[in-house]
Amino acid sequence: MTPIRLVVFDVGSVLVDAGRSWQEDAARAGFPPDVAWWEEFERRLAALPSRTRGEIDNESFLRLFVEASRGRFSIEDARRITAATLGSEYPGVDHVFDALAVAGVATAALCNLNDADWRHLFDGPDAAQEYPSLARMQHRFGSHELSVAKPDPGAYRAVEAGTAIAPESILFFDDRIENVEAARERGWTAERVDPRADPPAQILGWLRYHEVIS
Repeated sequence: MTPIRLVVFDVGSVLVDAGRSWQEDAARAGFPPDVAWWEEFERRLAALPSRTRGEIDNESFLRLFVEASRGRFSIEDARRITAATLGSEYPGVDHVFDALAVAGVATAALCNLNDADWRHLFDGPDAAQEYPSLARMQHRFGSHELSVAKPDPGAYRAVEAGTAIAPESILFFDDRIENVEAARERGWTAERVDPRADPPAQILGWLRYHEVIS
């Protein structure tokens, strides 16, 4: 077995509690559910320039979000909904990073994020205090900066190039199976994390299974 030298994490729903759809984000922000309306609205949102591929910045996207809602949301509503997607680190994430530090294994983030969420998690003035485990990440790769998002192979190639670590030495965790499968196609070892079932415990289990930690 080739030793794992780099563990790569998606962040939302893997290390940090996060919404997984626009409707879920709206519910987290306190807006009542309306399934049929949101299905149509999400189709309109999907046609907008992509924040996650860096085609548009968050402030410009918010204005288009309001226009696409056709009078349902104000700009402040849009801010509340988009901000609600990110919660806190899952309890126990610090133990994951403690174990990897003891093992001497490098870590990286590979995220489909926009510029505003990236600042909140990594670069904002309160990021290290709010997300202390993420501050320990040695490498960070955001789709908005790469101009390519998972599961596009280019996102995985960027990690390989940016860390100079071969695919067979990389272990990847993501909550979306299409991203896991794309990583496996690159030659990475990859496992899906279920956000409903104690993600840190799952990650520690897989790290032991793959003999990354003891």
